[in-house]
Amino acid sequence: MPIVRKTPLKQNIRVWFDYLKVAIEEKLSINKEYYRAWHLPQVRKLKFDKWWSSHKHLFAHKEYINVRVLNELTLDQAMKEVRKQLIDKVNQKTNFHITSKKFRYQQVDDYLKCYKLRKQNLTYNQIAVKIAKSYRSKSKSKKVVRRSFGVGSAEKTFDRNVLHSVKKRVNNAKTIIMNTARGTFTGKY
Repeated sequence: MPIVRKTPLKQNIRVWFDYLKVAIEEKLSINKEYYRAWHLPQVRKLKFDKWWSSHKHLFAHKEYINVRVLNELTLDQAMKEVRKQLIDKVNQKTNFHITSKKFRYQQVDDYLKCYKLRKQNLTYNQIAVKIAKSYRSKSKSKKVVRRSFGVGSAEKTFDRNVLHSVKKRVNNAKTIIMNTARGTFTGKY
């Protein structure tokens, strides 16, 4: 059963796509049977928006369908009318669900950002500075930066807790990448 999220479905799937792409790039063993409908060569080559345009049908939204029937119809006529209106609108199932009950789009996305920076051989302090600066450049992110990284200026040296937090994010991303390759996004991390 899919999890109800405030973040739009497309953004959640974008994060999943990014994790899968990293798993492919790192040549991890991918569950090809599970991801068959994703067309893995396309995941490897295409940007998300291009891939999404031809694969969004794999991720059905749970929603209600409203039908309207004139009250002057007989029961048989009304049932026929309802059937006509429901064609191609019901039975929208998907095998692709985010498995974490507490999926937090922004945190999971941040884990991957930290992981990618670590792969570029940046130190945990350099990662913290880079992420703090990128958030600081966004107008609404100042509270997030202070809460996440505990500093007023991105150029200052970060304390041990912040560096531990960055290291934990990198490790969480590693685990999620491996889970994703197996066909469980995000899985336990």
